[in-house]
Amino acid sequence: MNEVIDQTLRGAELVVCCGAGGVGKTSSAAALGMTAASYGRKVVVITIDPARRLAQALGLTALGNDPVQVALPETVPGSVHALMLDPKATFDGMVARTIKQETLQRALQGNHVYKLLTNAFHGMQEYMAVERLFALLEDKRFDLVVLDTPPTTNVLQFFDAPERLARFFDRRIVRWFLPSGEGSRLKRLLSGQSAAMLLIQKVAGEDFARDLQEFFGTMGGLADALSQRAAALGGLLARNSTRYVVVTGPEESRIDETLAMVELLKRRAYRPSAVIVNRVTPETMAPEIAPAAFTAPAALLAEEHSLFSMLAQKLDAQRSALLRRANLERAQIDRLRARLGETLVRVVPRLDVELDSANGIFVLARALA
Repeated sequence: MNEVIDQTLRGAELVVCCGAGGVGKTSSAAALGMTAASYGRKVVVITIDPARRLAQALGLTALGNDPVQVALPETVPGSVHALMLDPKATFDGMVARTIKQETLQRALQGNHVYKLLTNAFHGMQEYMAVERLFALLEDKRFDLVVLDTPPTTNVLQFFDAPERLARFFDRRIVRWFLPSGEGSRLKRLLSGQSAAMLLIQKVAGEDFARDLQEFFGTMGGLADALSQRAAALGGLLARNSTRYVVVTGPEESRIDETLAMVELLKRRAYRPSAVIVNRVTPETMAPEIAPAAFTAPAALLAEEHSLFSMLAQKLDAQRSALLRRANLERAQIDRLRARLGETLVRVVPRLDVELDSANGIFVLARALA
């Protein structure tokens, strides 16, 4: 067992996989889940990557908001489930837990303002990912959650989502719409005779004004729940049992992105437990293609000699190109190790297998371990 992967998984409750797109991040998250299952862990892998690659990587026809069990060999003592975030279903579930009256739940879920917020509000996928993440961590069926985040450009939205949503509901203009106990600002502002209500009716229509009144009239408890999640997420992301794995490729641009991502995590006091470099070209691939000395048998005719020599030249050129690529990749990995330390980096060679089934992920898991 590789030490860096072993230390990352043992004792972890949450493993956050982050990195750029196109480097095998989702496949690596699934492989880490399978590796943990080999320890006897009960794992759930959740993806919030909108590209929807997790189902394909695990050989499943589809994934939804509820965990689906992945078929594993009988020799594996643990289990792996997987799901893909459904923001609206998650928001509906949060409403059901927060607002106990079924009539109010149905009214809110049918509200046009509510539908607009859940379907079109910027960053809602990341906001709801946090809610789903907490639900999974509290689910007794699992003892490890592996989170496949969006690519680097979106992962910051995940880290900041709860605080941003809490600020949205805490802004002065929105607070005017929320129930406030003794203060009757909501009733005054949204009463049918208020100047504000008349203006909203005139600009957006009576139906929208009525939906707006109903929506904010039931949002007080939900706003408090969102604020509590925002406060709790900071503690969750900073726990010792939360581990960060950065996934990358061996190209220069990928290594640059990775170093920037590691610095970003460190500025937030989140220290990576491992950096996985995927799809590395092994130097041993080159000699297997063509021997260094490649001579044609003497018995061949002149024309056959010519064809044989052409083939040998092409194979030798391909061999040289592979060696150059392997050397360039090794230089970039050395640069990464020099910056981050030898023990943090796990190199995974390019695999001769398609990572679109559970069997392919098993191969990757063995390469990681």
